Formats: sequence, structure tokens, C-alpha cells
Amino acid sequence: MRQCSAIAIRVNNDEAYRAIVKLVGYAGTPCPLSPEKTDELNKRFGKERLMNVAAEVIEYDSSASPPMARLKPEIRKLCFGILGPTPEDEHWYYREGEQPTMKAEEKPAEAPAEPRRWMPPPEMTPEAMIAKLKNDELAQLITDCKWAIDHYGSRSRKSRPFKKDLALAETELKRRQPERSIDEVAEAPVSTIAIETGCARTARREQFAKEKADVQEYVIDRLQKAIEELEAEFRCHPNDHALRKRIDHLKHDLELQRD
Repeated sequence: MRQCSAIAIRVNNDEAYRAIVKLVGYAGTPCPLSPEKTDELNKRFGKERLMNVAAEVIEYDSSASPPMARLKPEIRKLCFGILGPTPEDEHWYYREGEQPTMKAEEKPAEAPAEPRRWMPPPEMTPEAMIAKLKNDELAQLITDCKWAIDHYGSRSRKSRPFKKDLALAETELKRRQPERSIDEVAEAPVSTIAIETGCARTARREQFAKEKADVQEYVIDRLQKAIEELEAEFRCHPNDHALRKRIDHLKHDLELQRD
């Protein structure tokens, strides 16, 4: 179920997946595709990305003449929002007198692209959907949100949901990037120099130890100043428990820095 939900998100929200689904359609398309059909997609999404998408959603029928590219059966079930009902389901979907699905050649030209929000399946929250995205999908979501905000204007009401999605996506991206401690920052250059030169290790370690001490002294100084300012404010508001808690927290950090 989780894998199905993940592919459903990509098929219905990722523009590269939607473009491939529209190109192939329920009926399939002859292989190889003409350059006129693929050049524009290559410019928009990149050839490598399109190949990865095609491998996930397309299967090839070499027994047909000419060979055909068709949507995989499990992908066809997810394309209702893009292509409408499948041909085999039109008899129950359309009631008598309603307009049937137009053939591909009869469809009018598409209107200029509008920003589309990535929508999670009903059983998932936006936070859960974003947490399941791969790194390249997360980067694409951030790009789409920024484009939508620029398209509608940062103060527009239509851009508000994209701002929320952007904040969630950037938070998730930051969570996936491990933070480096002060020790790692100080020790990493030493390791690099030792590997590349094989000499002067002691001198380099002493140099970075001194720089580390300077950084620690700067942090201690800033913490002391912050504590003094907050204590002065607390004397004016002695009943502010949140302020008292913040002062205690900073004092704890100061003790850790001194140790």
C-alpha cells in the first residue's frame, strides 16, 4: 500500500510523470517516438530524468507492428485524474446523452500551464507525503512551489498553500542534511591536510585547536551577554516564567561550553 501511495503521488503531481502519461495515453504510442514529441520534453525535464520516469511507468510490446509503448497495468489505474476513465470503463462512467471522451486528435490545445499543488492521497497528511519523497522529488517540489509563488505573487491568496508546502519541504530538506559539530569543523581540515601532505600534523592540530578555542570563547561571550540582557528584563517582569526558563536554559548551555 505504501509503495502504491508513493507512485500515486508522483504520477498525479510530478509534471514529468504527467507529461509521459499524456504522451503515451491509454492506447499507447508507436516506438520509437518522433523527435518532435521528445525534444520539448527533454528541454523541460532532461533526458536522464525522462528515461527514469519512462522505466517506471512504461512497458514495451515488441510483438506489435510497429512496437508499442504502453502504460503498465498498475499505472493505468492511477491515471484517472489525468486521462479520465479508461476506454473499457467508459460504458458505465458516461450516462446516456453525456459527451463521451474526445479522441486524442480532437482535444483542443492546452491552456498555458498553471501551477499545480502536490496533493497527498486521502490517507496521508502533507507532512507524511513530503517525508516519503526522494531527494530529487523533494528538490522538484521546492522548485514548483517557488515557481507558483512567483507566478501568483507572494501576497496573493492563491500562493498561500504553496508557501506552506515550501516551508514543509525546506524543513524536510534541512532535516536530511546532517549538521556538523564544532569538533567536525575543526578536525576535518586536519584530516585532509594529513592525507594530502603526510606531514606537519601536530602544528596543524594546534592551529585548529586554537581556532576552536577562539570560537568557544566567542560563544561563551555571546551567551553571557544574552543572559545579562534577559536577567535585566526579568527584573522588570518577575512573574514571566517563560523568560525565567529561557535564562536557565542559556545558563545550562554556558556551563556546557565552559566544561
